[in-house]
Amino acid sequence: MIVLSQLLLSVYIKSHIAASHRMEPLPATIQGRLDRAKALKQEGNELFRAKEWKRAVRKYHHALMFCKGITDKLDFIPGMAAAGGIKPTQEEEREATDLSMAVTNNLAGTSPIS
Repeated sequence: MIVLSQLLLSVYIKSHIAASHRMEPLPATIQGRLDRAKALKQEGNELFRAKEWKRAVRKYHHALMFCKGITDKLDFIPGMAAAGGIKPTQEEEREATDLSMAVTNNLAGTSPIS
């Protein structure tokens, strides 16, 4: 009985964590990814101002993930290659890099000070 209870609890926790960290599908274009990353950054900023640190961190993390496939060569990961196999322009790469740096700085501001 105890083993079954532990198993059920384990399954419940894993499914809860998976559901709470599920990301939305990637937009089909690079500009769509950039736009979504900017929107997530803004949502994180609003949550930060509301002192909802954990939710802000989650938004910032998701924003970084939208930029990741643009700035890094991740063709070997399904779904992470440049949108539709389209190579980003230098301007798009620069915008993604700048956005990633801004979001990373915002993440640093959410870290607790010991």
